[in-house]
Amino acid sequence: MKHIRQRIRKIWDSRKNPMKKLWRWARAPDKLANVMQRWRALKEWAREHATIARKAKNQDKRKWWLKRQKGYDDMYDEVRKRFIAEHDDPHPPPAHGIVTPDKPWNPNHRPVCAWMVPWLDKYRAEGWVGYVVSGYRSAAYCTQLCQSMCGHDSCPGTCAGASSNHTGVEYPHGAIDVTDFYNFAAIGHRINSPLWNNLPSDRVHFSTTGN
Repeated sequence: MKHIRQRIRKIWDSRKNPMKKLWRWARAPDKLANVMQRWRALKEWAREHATIARKAKNQDKRKWWLKRQKGYDDMYDEVRKRFIAEHDDPHPPPAHGIVTPDKPWNPNHRPVCAWMVPWLDKYRAEGWVGYVVSGYRSAAYCTQLCQSMCGHDSCPGTCAGASSNHTGVEYPHGAIDVTDFYNFAAIGHRINSPLWNNLPSDRVHFSTTGN
């Protein structure tokens, strides 16, 4: 990740139209894991600038950087969806506590914790138009995903590996990754959902702990 951040700074400091150059660089054809890392680095970079602007009480600049962060977030989410779709869990889910509901919010038939289903139905009823990208995952599969993402058994702030909440089955354990995550978070607050996010670098992820 360090060399990616160095590349971002180099483009930002030395080229005309740096935002356009950064966008093109992030989208350049490559392995999905590499493209995903670029978007992740960009959204963290934009978030840091937004934080600096907030501390300086420069609201206009903060809004400008938050807008960029959301754009990078959306691109990261899109690439992540493609990445997950290309990597299937070779291990079957547990027979108890995990279901694969046929719901509008689950078009890809992802296994999820049974206790989450009524909550996800409430989100849909309240206007959430996204869907579940990933629900239950085996510990071995979670580790495999991290290896593909960052070359390690876990990727801080993005992929917890075998200790991931995605391996949980019974309440309060378990986790989901969703699309339309900004709206999901807002609706969750409104309906007092136990699912929330506490990972600035992974806004698609929701669990009872936020991690």
